[in-house]
Parts: sequence; structure tokens; C-alpha cells
Amino acid sequence: MLCFTPKPVPQPKQATLDPKKCENRLTINEMDDEIHTLIVDDNPMERALLSGLLKKLTRWTVVPVACATGEEAFRQVERLDPHIAFVDYRLDHESGIDLIRRLKSMGSRAGCILFTGTEGDEALVEAVRVGADDYLRKNELGVESLNRAIHHVLEKRRTACNLEAALAELQKAKAQLEKRVETDALVLNEARERLDAIASAALDPILILDAQMRVTFWNPAATRVFGMEPEEILGRPVLDLLPPSEFATRLKNSFKTFSRTGKGTMIGRVVEFMVKRKNGKTFPVEASSSAVQIRNAWHVVVILRDITRHRKDKAALLRARDAAQRATHLKDQFVSLVAHDLRGPFTSILGFLELLDHDPKNPLSKKQKGYLNWITESSAKMLALIDEILDISRLKTGKIVPEPRFFNARFTGEKALDSIRPLAEQKGIEVVNNLPESFRLHADPSLFGEVLHNLLTNAIKFCNRGDRITLLRPPGKPSTLAVLDTGVGIRQKRLAKLFNLEEKTSTVGTAGEHGTGYGLPFSRDLLRAHHGDLTVESKEGIGSIFYAHLPEVVPQALIVDDDAEFRQLLLAFLHNDGVRTQESTNGIQALEVLQTQACHLIICDVQMPGMDGFTFLSKVRQDPKTRLIPVILVTGDDTIETRETAFRLGANDFINKPFTPTEFIPRVRRFLG
Repeated sequence: MLCFTPKPVPQPKQATLDPKKCENRLTINEMDDEIHTLIVDDNPMERALLSGLLKKLTRWTVVPVACATGEEAFRQVERLDPHIAFVDYRLDHESGIDLIRRLKSMGSRAGCILFTGTEGDEALVEAVRVGADDYLRKNELGVESLNRAIHHVLEKRRTACNLEAALAELQKAKAQLEKRVETDALVLNEARERLDAIASAALDPILILDAQMRVTFWNPAATRVFGMEPEEILGRPVLDLLPPSEFATRLKNSFKTFSRTGKGTMIGRVVEFMVKRKNGKTFPVEASSSAVQIRNAWHVVVILRDITRHRKDKAALLRARDAAQRATHLKDQFVSLVAHDLRGPFTSILGFLELLDHDPKNPLSKKQKGYLNWITESSAKMLALIDEILDISRLKTGKIVPEPRFFNARFTGEKALDSIRPLAEQKGIEVVNNLPESFRLHADPSLFGEVLHNLLTNAIKFCNRGDRITLLRPPGKPSTLAVLDTGVGIRQKRLAKLFNLEEKTSTVGTAGEHGTGYGLPFSRDLLRAHHGDLTVESKEGIGSIFYAHLPEVVPQALIVDDDAEFRQLLLAFLHNDGVRTQESTNGIQALEVLQTQACHLIICDVQMPGMDGFTFLSKVRQDPKTRLIPVILVTGDDTIETRETAFRLGANDFINKPFTPTEFIPRVRRFLG
């Protein structure tokens, strides 16, 4: 067959293969799977030789099928879908190159190997061009050459398969990306439309500035407020909208770093400044600004509001407030003067009434004594009312100023109970002090005692025989003292008016007691002067509970001593008593701490390097900011001279080393409650 010259033959109808049917030909394993091969050769001896050689291969299990013509080869390809087709260069009535071309065009994925007995490379080049995967010369046929050719074709097919799979994935990803881009574009367009609608509907001007301070966005409200169309301002620096001012200079300087950092004078703040309209008239605005990145560059979104009317209204409100405060102050002064002027005459009246009642030379009749008692009682009530009005007036006019310090609430409560106990016993009312032993409050002890007295007398007034009044600290409220009674309670409609000076809320007590109605409002004002409050809960027929709320303040003590071990000892003592501490190793360092940190008590050693305790104490007492802080001096020197020097310089207490907690803690509680 070496001298056969192919003749032109009519081309049969092109067959096509199902791609899915061919996919299994691309996933073969080299050692385990069978390899189906098709041998196309019109020479039976050569077919038999090639089949025999293929069966001798040990690397794969080869199943050869042989045929003599191209038409027969097509039928076998459609039936078997082989992995590899060996095609002779010269076939009867057809060229092997034409057959390979036809196989490729029909969609066959079989690897094609051309084998030929001709010399020269023309045929081989042509075969590769039409899609042959490899070639073999007949005079080189052998097990080794077949191994090499089959391995090469399989690898080439596998690579092609991987490329096709990757291409399919890329096409799929491309389709998904295009769909996502389309969806995102729709969302972006909708967002842009909404943004445009919001910006157009906004009543306040909205501007966007780039990093060079140029206006890049200008909404319709800006056009209305400034009188400038977008084409008149877009691209121009925002400084064209500002009159010369210190703010304009600061703004310009801040933009020097804004382009890099996204931070500036206006960013994240609400600021007020002056701007100007197209006609040159200036007006005040309030601006809130935020930094945003657009195309990887910093921009500023500015929302402006014309505050011309707001400033006028604010100024009018301030004038009205000042006028009201002046009127209130004048009223308080007037009430104070009138009450003060009335107090003297009423005191005299009560004095003369007492003389009349006890005049042995001119005894009064029983009827006259009745009139006298009525006049005396009414005058006493009026004097009490005047005293309460004076107290309220002094508080309102600033003549009563709380001087808070720590005190023991249980001890203060016991004193208040002692003062009202006779009155309670007279009505058959039990009083109980359930306040914790270590209950510490921070307030003016005298003023808070007055509040407590008012609450207790009010409770007695509305209790019956057999009722109970209890002082307690409500759970979860460490700085609140409560007065609980089991009395008649308060009607709900009166609770809202109970603390109002403008409302007359005084009612007759269970034993006919009368009051002024000013005690509870005055008590609330006293607590509010401490930044606290007075509240009440009550149920008619069951009783009431009044809460005296105070700010929670934790005592702070400064320990000044160069001995670290001694400082640790004091820290342990104080922490066990609920006191927070700060430490300094000498007087100089302690003075620096006092300038920046709150302190309620100083515990200082006398003998220290650099600045001793006496010098430190002198400087503390000379500074208006620290002169009222209690100071306990500590020393190992127990001489009279040292003690006298300490008290002469202003020490509040003195203790000698060594000492025990039972000696030390009571001294601390004297100042920290």
C-alpha cells in the first residue's frame, strides 16, 4: 500500500457525536481503565500487526477494533466512541489525513495517531494541521513507540478536557458576573434615583465638595437658598460662598490634609458660620459634614441649614429667660424681705401672749384663755409658715449653698428618729431604723437632716396608733434613703402635685394636725440642690414610701508616704472600708495629683524626702482648691511638739505609728462616713 495514490471520492454525509457520550473518553486512568482503540488500515497484515503490538502493552489494557475503510471507521466511531484512532496515511479511495479531518469535524474526541510508511515530513505536518494528535512511522512500530504515542495522546486529550472544563467554568462565571453586574447596575440606578429624589426634595441645601474644595454637587434647595444655578457654582471652590473670616482660613488650611486622611475642621461635627448669597448678602448657617470616598478620592457631603430665624428666636428666648429669672429673683427677694419683716412682729406677739397667759396679777377667765390659746396657736402656725418661706427663699436666692461631705446615714437617721420619737410615742407609732451600719452618703449633713426630719414628721402626721415608720435603704439603690410608713396613704390625684410650691397640698393629719404644705417642696428643692431628687410611691389605705435620692459618690483617699509597705497596709485598710485610693511617694508628687484628681481625704506621713508632711500640709491649706480637704497626719514621732505643729498647720487628725485597724478606721469614718 506504499504506492497507493488516493483518488477523489464523494464526501459522505457528516455524522456528529453526542458530546456527553464522549466525556468519558477524557477521564481515563492510565493503569486501571480499558483503552478502546480503532485501527483504520486497508492492509490486513498491518492491522493484525498493530493489534498484536497493542495487546502486548502492559501499561494499559488495550481493546483494539480494526476496519479497512473510512466509512467503516465512521460506523465504529459512532458505535464504540474509541479513545484513540490509529489511521493509515494511505487508504483505499481516501487519504488518512482526510479521514482525520472528517472525524474531527463530526465531533469525535478520539485521539488521532497517523501512521505512515512514507519518508519526509510533509504528510506529518499536514496531519498535525488538520488535528492529528501524534504520528508513527511504520518502520518504527514497536511496544515502546506505541507506549510513548498513547501516553502523549492521552495527556493531550486530558489537557484539552481540562481546558474545556475551565473554559466552561469561565463562561459560567462570566454569565453570572454579567447577571450580577446587570442586577447591581439596576440597584445602583435605583439608589441614584432615590438619592436624586431625596436631594431634590430636601428643604436644606446639600453640597458635595472634592478634596480641592470644589463644589461637585448642588441640589435644588441650594439654588433656592443661595440664588445660584448649578452651572454657576459647580467646579468652583466653596470659598466663593464664604465671606472673608477666620473660619474660612481654618477651613482652607484643613483641606491640605483632608485629601490624604479624610479628616478636617468640619468633618463629623455641626458648626455654625456665615455664608453669602449670589447678591452678596450674608446669613448664618448650621452645617453638618461627613467624609465619603468617591472613586477612591475623599469628598465632603455638607448639609446646610439657614439659622437666621433660629438665632432670632434663640435670642428672644434668652431675653425672656433672663427677664423671667430677674423677675423670679426679685420675687424671691421680696418674699424674703416680707417674711423677715413679718417674723419679728409675730415673735413679739407670741411673747406678749405668753405674758398675758401667765400674768398672776391679772388672771384671765376661762373664756379669755380659750381665745388666747386660739390666737397663740394661729400665731405659732403663721410663724412656722414664715420660717419655711424664709428657708425656701434663702435656697432660691443662693443664700443656702450645700457643702457636701461624707457622713454615716444610719447615725444621721438615728438622730432624726430621736428628735421625733416623743411625737411618735404620743400617737402610738413605732419607729424603726433599718439602715445598714456602714451606709455612707455624700451631702450636706445639716440640710439632709432637715429633709429627713420633714419626711419623718410628715409620716407621723398621716399615721394612726399601731402604725410603723421605717428608715431603710432600698435594694439596688446604694445612695438612696427611704422613709416607709403604714399610714393612710396618699390619693393618686394628689401625688403629682405633692412637691409643687404653687399647689396647696397640705391636709389635716390623722390627729387633726395642720401643716404649711411647704415642707415636701422645700425638701425636694434641697435634694435637687445636691443633684438628687425626692420621689414617692403610695397606695391609699396601705401607706407611703418617700425616696431621698442622692448622687452616688465613692470616697477617694490620697496616701502620701515614701514607705511602699506602709502604703500597701493603708490600701488594705481603706479598700476593706469601700474607699478608693491613690498613692504618692512624696509631697511634690501629691500636689500634682491634687490638681487633676478628686480627693476627699489625705493621709500623709510627716517624715518624707524632698518635701515633708508639714510643708505639704501648708501648701494644701494655702490652695483654695484643696484647703478644705481633711488631712490625717501619720508619724512615728509621738512628741507633743510634733502634734501641736500638725494641728497648728491645719491637720484634722493625727495618729502615731504603729496602729491597728480599730484605731485607724474610726478616724477615716469621721471624714468619709
